[in-house]
Amino acid sequence: MQITSNFSAILMYLFTIRPQVCIFNNRVCLAGHFAAIEGKMSIVSFQFEDRVNNWRLQHTRFDAFNLLVGHSGVGKTKILQALQTVCRAGTQNAKVAPGGVWSLELAIDGHIYQWDASVSEERPLFEQESITLDGNELVFRQPEQGIFRFNNISLPKLKDSESAITLLGSEDVILPLRKKINIFIKSGGIYEYRSDSGFVENPVSFDELQNFKNTPLILRAWILQEQYPDIFKNIQNQFIEIFTTVEKLEINIEPINMFNGLALVLKMQEQGIKKLISTNHLSSGMRHTLSYLFELALAPKGSVFLIDEIENSLGVSCLPHIIDAMRERSNELQFILTSHHPYVINNIPYKNWKLVIRNGNEVKVRDATDIRALQTKSAHDQFILLINTPEYEECIS
Repeated sequence: MQITSNFSAILMYLFTIRPQVCIFNNRVCLAGHFAAIEGKMSIVSFQFEDRVNNWRLQHTRFDAFNLLVGHSGVGKTKILQALQTVCRAGTQNAKVAPGGVWSLELAIDGHIYQWDASVSEERPLFEQESITLDGNELVFRQPEQGIFRFNNISLPKLKDSESAITLLGSEDVILPLRKKINIFIKSGGIYEYRSDSGFVENPVSFDELQNFKNTPLILRAWILQEQYPDIFKNIQNQFIEIFTTVEKLEINIEPINMFNGLALVLKMQEQGIKKLISTNHLSSGMRHTLSYLFELALAPKGSVFLIDEIENSLGVSCLPHIIDAMRERSNELQFILTSHHPYVINNIPYKNWKLVIRNGNEVKVRDATDIRALQTKSAHDQFILLINTPEYEECIS
């Protein structure tokens, strides 16, 4: 059955679907739904306190590639969650971060922005905010005292449930911060995409494709297959190198009779099996591997990947390929990962490790390069050296 597609209808349908993969980009390109990153951004440092749950992260600096290591329960996952919470507060409202106090430092296009803020424990409002650019004050705000200063000019009282980043986001000097505070990619999976409309395929530049915001991964992968077959084939070849029984990948548009609609379905051809295998019947490891390969190919420069326990659902045969693919793009993207897996830890240079240590409700992060026991040419694997250091033993106290 030949199905003619209408790309515009798919785009309209995106407004009603919750994506499996969170991609937050920047400049609006199409109907307020897509965004493009201009230049590079990275998280320089972060400090956070959750006064509601009595948890605190000390000032922590990040590099281009970061692997958070340490005992279970020290707070590695909480660090990723806190970063997401703060950036949601910047673009949504104070309600997402009750009792939060933070300092977030970002490098954006060669400049340093610092956003300090605190949110009330009792009410969804900002108690105080300040924003600096290269050390110079841009914004100072104390809503309850009626103080709101922007570029040394007093402003009237504005909605205190929204951040200064949102309220002043159209100002030229705040715009880069607003655009780039939401560029996190939290890898999910690649799943069927359903629509009750047909569609016509329109040409999309690769830059636009990279910067589609909140768009289901399978839709972006399908556009890649149709309009950029060489890139799609390269991803296919990487996948086949990991799963050697696979011969071909393809994304098809198929009718859904019971819903009178259409679906994008990823299928796989395996050696010796005539019938194509659909996404729903792929192993979890295969789906996650494909998800990482597509996300890495499609991520715009300056994106930040937050991945908790990267080894989850990935076999040992998959891990080296995915880690290598990430490290190859670490000059354009920032990665903040967590892992307990010896293979992952051993195959990421110790200079990229960040040891997470918890003392009661206080968490601090140490660069592994500061741990003398790891500064050796010993043939012993680095993971064994790590878990035998006094610093690792003191991870929880």
